[in-house]
Amino acid sequence: MSREVFRTYRTLPPGPLTKLRAANVDKEKLARVAVGRGLHRFLRHKAPLLEGQIHVFIEEMCKYPVHSNGLLDPPKVLSDIVESLIGAIYFDSNFDQDEVWRVFQNLADPLISLETLGKHPVSELLEFCQKTHRELKIVKDEWDKNLMVEVLIDGELVGSATYAQKNIARRRAAKAALDKLKETTGQTQSESEEGDISEPFNELD
Repeated sequence: MSREVFRTYRTLPPGPLTKLRAANVDKEKLARVAVGRGLHRFLRHKAPLLEGQIHVFIEEMCKYPVHSNGLLDPPKVLSDIVESLIGAIYFDSNFDQDEVWRVFQNLADPLISLETLGKHPVSELLEFCQKTHRELKIVKDEWDKNLMVEVLIDGELVGSATYAQKNIARRRAAKAALDKLKETTGQTQSESEEGDISEPFNELD
């Protein structure tokens, strides 16, 4: 994957190259491959909740046809299926990396490109606040099993989300804030410009 990304984007700086490579092999992308190729139908397990979790992920995939930029939380077993398959091919092909890439490229088609990846919700929200000179604050409130994250802009609550994992809760809260800003002010200022696809700050750590 690294070789393909570098071959396609030879002038791209190392940071975006790394992010683009990661998006094509992260848990969500591999889970999408498993579902898209129907590999999940052959999964044998004794986890009562797993079928429901897979079904929820499949439904949520429809909201984000390419990649959610960290908003979805697919069951890890889906990406494990693809990783195991690639590992088996690597072994059976006598460690032929070209053969492994040929198979993976077909499985993962279409690959995520710089044009289709889009912006990370936290990155986009930060850009908007910087360019409009607004104060952004992200706060958390821990519960027994979940974490509530609230986004405040100039002291006003504009978005919130609750989830068990803090990073996903933060991204969903940022997305909720962006959606509200688009409703009240139209398109956010940063949407029409190129930007980093990384997550640039970490208030919750």
